[in-house]
Amino acid sequence: QKPGKEGKVVAKSEKKADKSSKSGDKKHKAGSDPWKECEDIITYLKGKEGVDIFLDPVDWKALDLPDYPTIIKHPMDLGTLSRNLSNNYYVTLDDFAEDMRAIWNNAMEYNQPGSDVYLAAKKFLDSFEKKFKKINKGGSNTERQKFCDALRTIDDNQKLAELVTRVQKLCPAAMELKNGKEITIQIGKLDSSTIKKLLNHLD
Repeated sequence: QKPGKEGKVVAKSEKKADKSSKSGDKKHKAGSDPWKECEDIITYLKGKEGVDIFLDPVDWKALDLPDYPTIIKHPMDLGTLSRNLSNNYYVTLDDFAEDMRAIWNNAMEYNQPGSDVYLAAKKFLDSFEKKFKKINKGGSNTERQKFCDALRTIDDNQKLAELVTRVQKLCPAAMELKNGKEITIQIGKLDSSTIKKLLNHLD
């Protein structure tokens, strides 16, 4: 979100995830944290053979690929994706998936079909899709998006002030004051229970 006007409350597009863990081919467990499962997918992919070239941004200057930035408009790599997840960047699981897919789609777009890089990217994309499909996207995805959308539509200053007070009480870590003027609610730091309470307050 771009900085708002004086006194404006801004919903910051963030999603919490910071701990690394082992991942395997375990089936999804009901009630598990889908964002933790996203971490597990990254960890799983980072451990696969041939993934090294996808861990960091493409250094197109060093590789003498002057046309790379003109062809690839949204560069992405596993290292950047992992940091984004750790820094609460994503609001929805689909936001995360979009960046993950960009890693592999970029490689397939820039490299020739049948090349080693192309085939590796396709393999990792297929692997990601299979694992991502197993994640329960219901609660975390829709609740956070619903709250974010509801926050943007508030035009009653009193209601907005009441919401800020409630967030401050329920989850002070999610509040951020910039320049003494703009209050940012870091949605990624709100757990599911808090979001439900806030949504009930807004209804």
